[in-house]
Amino acid sequence: METGRLPGVFVCGRQHSGNTMLTHLIGRMAGCVFNDGEDVVLEHRARLDALPSAAERADWIIAHLPLGPQPMHDKVAAELRALAAQRPHADSVAIFHNALSLAARAAGGTFWARKATSYVFHAEVLLCRMPGVKMVYLMRNPLDAAASHKRRDPRGENLIVSALGWKRGSELAAHHQRTFPDRFHIVRYEDLLAAPEQTVGELCDFLLRPYDPSLLDVPLINPAEKEYRIVQGVRGIQGDRANRYAQTLTAAEVFVVRTLCTSSTLRRWYPKCAALTARFGPVARLAALAILARGCVRAPLQFLRRASVNRMPLRSFVTLRLRVLLRPAVTDDAATLQTKPRPLPVSPNVLRPALAGLIALVLGMLVALSRLQQSDLQSFRFWT
Repeated sequence: METGRLPGVFVCGRQHSGNTMLTHLIGRMAGCVFNDGEDVVLEHRARLDALPSAAERADWIIAHLPLGPQPMHDKVAAELRALAAQRPHADSVAIFHNALSLAARAAGGTFWARKATSYVFHAEVLLCRMPGVKMVYLMRNPLDAAASHKRRDPRGENLIVSALGWKRGSELAAHHQRTFPDRFHIVRYEDLLAAPEQTVGELCDFLLRPYDPSLLDVPLINPAEKEYRIVQGVRGIQGDRANRYAQTLTAAEVFVVRTLCTSSTLRRWYPKCAALTARFGPVARLAALAILARGCVRAPLQFLRRASVNRMPLRSFVTLRLRVLLRPAVTDDAATLQTKPRPLPVSPNVLRPALAGLIALVLGMLVALSRLQQSDLQSFRFWT
């Protein structure tokens, strides 16, 4: 299902890492058509590929993927349905790729940019199946990301999910950068704040786009102290939004994040992080154990909610979570990467995906905790 597809950029990273800001920055490049909303197509890939025809897959993508203002949306939808009719066996990835290219071309662009925090978990399929597409992963200190999330929603933050998600995301990002050095690029959020000209210049070189100082004139987007929105009247990269976790996180919360992210992984990306050398007393260690115990209840509830909202098929939900959380370090041989999706049956029962999510989470947490180094586990001692 080919249609002169345009090149594009997928922006990804863990929550509260500045993904929206980076998407706006890339969107300021000449010829770029971007959307800063969260794409959800890949989260439903298995259920889409289980549909009997490309026409039905195209209808679902049209209904759930922003394609521009209404007149443009209708034009792109008609073109996408026509392409699906020509290739009745086209899968969801091919239709998704065509939809992005058609929308960008309809808007007069020469390439497109989209963002979603989950793209890093689908990078193998995206980079193998979409020639000309690149991916940018925005890395942020996990302590600052956890603090930002806590400031946004003090009651809803779950340090365990945040820390384990950061660790796995950073592992996958490092692997993808080794496997696809010309198509996967890691940007540290702190480097973007401290040296924006150099960091954005390197990003432009990676994307083969000319650097322009006006790219840095991005709005302040989604600050943790506000609801999700663009702050009017404030523009430019805000250099004071790094290393502020000590103002928000307690000593126990810092200890939990450092332990679950593991000191070795944190040291690889943030060797000068003060939390690596911080010492914690018995009270902070006891409080950390209480956070872990509470998180073992709250984390499954989060997955239950996500499973119910996504309503993913049972096997799809289990396969995705187990593949991401349980598998060992993936091979660096690009030839072994799976590039063809496997259609999975759709379950009409909403409770089954929720149960699958709970099982996958428990198994994933056990494996993740088992991978902690002995030095990290020993840090839970209540004496020094």
